[in-house]
Amino acid sequence: MRYSSDAYTPWCVVDWAFLRPRHLEEDQRRFAGTVERAYSLAARERVMFALREQDRPWWARLLADHPRRNIIEQPFDRGSGTAVLIVALSIERRDPGAQITLLGRSSGTLSVRALLDKYRKRAPELYAMSTRAVRPASDGRMHLDGVYPYIACMELESVLGS
Repeated sequence: MRYSSDAYTPWCVVDWAFLRPRHLEEDQRRFAGTVERAYSLAARERVMFALREQDRPWWARLLADHPRRNIIEQPFDRGSGTAVLIVALSIERRDPGAQITLLGRSSGTLSVRALLDKYRKRAPELYAMSTRAVRPASDGRMHLDGVYPYIACMELESVLGS
């Protein structure tokens, strides 16, 4: 389904990793608060999550009712920059004029085009490989065509820069 953009229907992208095993309870509380904030900023069908597959035990229950096509799981941790790129490509396919609010390890608001332009300029190889690797499946979820283990690691901060 394609959406038409307007100023009143933003997208929200939550980039999250449960990195501190000794602090899982605290991380789960913080994640729950971030999910609530995301739902206050955008309609549920316009909230996307970039999560690590290995963290599913800690986020699955909280997101059980969330649209599955809006949860992008990294099968291997390749950094927040890689995960958010996959999410941005998914949003661009549905809503090319989208405005995105980022929550999580990095935050801010920008257009999907501006975000993808930053990737094209600062991480051209990652961008090229990801655009070839990410394909929509018949169930609407985004799938990675077998090259994901070979995609370089990149943190979002290095893409966003200053």
